[in-house]
Amino acid sequence: MTIITVGEAKSSTVATILQEETSYSFIQKPQLGAILFENHNVNFCLNEWNVVAYSERGINAERSVAKGGRFTQQQIDNYVTLATKNPEAKKVMFGMWEDGAPTSYVNKAGKEYTYFDMGDEWNKAEALVNKSRDEMWRINKQFIDEQYRTTPKKEFWFSHDPFSPTINQYFSDEVLYLIDLGMKDFEKVGDLWRAVW
Repeated sequence: MTIITVGEAKSSTVATILQEETSYSFIQKPQLGAILFENHNVNFCLNEWNVVAYSERGINAERSVAKGGRFTQQQIDNYVTLATKNPEAKKVMFGMWEDGAPTSYVNKAGKEYTYFDMGDEWNKAEALVNKSRDEMWRINKQFIDEQYRTTPKKEFWFSHDPFSPTINQYFSDEVLYLIDLGMKDFEKVGDLWRAVW
């Protein structure tokens, strides 16, 4: 295990470690803002807590519980980065998870659409904020905001009927928030729905 202080945590140092080590930790003095490195398909971050452990899957959320049961803005930024799949796609897919069934929005998205998926980090993030729905929604909402602000504008699509989303699911929150952003209608195209602005 290699221990590095925050002052030594430069991207060049990280590249060297990745070639020589299979695990490492960063011990740092708390500071405002995070540093997110990405190298050799390995993501890790330094945030305002104290230890961030190696994680091949991405950001390791198993760290100090968020102060007051709330995420910091930097934590949200990091989670959104982790959750944004196919960021270069020109269309975004929303819908229901359905435990990863073939009809899940993730499977409908494939490689053609940008979509939101935190994987196993979702449950770890929930634990940091005592399963606060409002706090978890902050991550989801920022993902939508970032996709909405892209230039050129992306098309927004739905794997499930947005006219009747199940209440108390994040899909219903997504639909309502998109309406707040100016979405006026939904057009059914095959087995999908396209947002009309």
